[in-house]
Amino acid sequence: MTPFIEKCYCFVLPSWHGDVVNTNLESVASGRPIITSNIHSCLEAVVENKSGILVKKKNAENLYTAMKKCLHFT
Repeated sequence: MTPFIEKCYCFVLPSWHGDVVNTNLESVASGRPIITSNIHSCLEAVVENKSGILVKKKNAENLYTAMKKCLHFT
């Protein structure tokens, strides 16, 4: 996954289920901000507004807003 993560600006994974999501952890460890759902097993990877953004599950408007906000991460 590392070559793909290195090419992305922000990793986006809106999840509906509480499965363990290793790609979130790999992305954060690679220094990429992430956008993921505010659910168990996803939220543990995020320090809000530092390593990423948490969104409400099944909420497209919240996801869209987070993606626009991610463009301004430094």
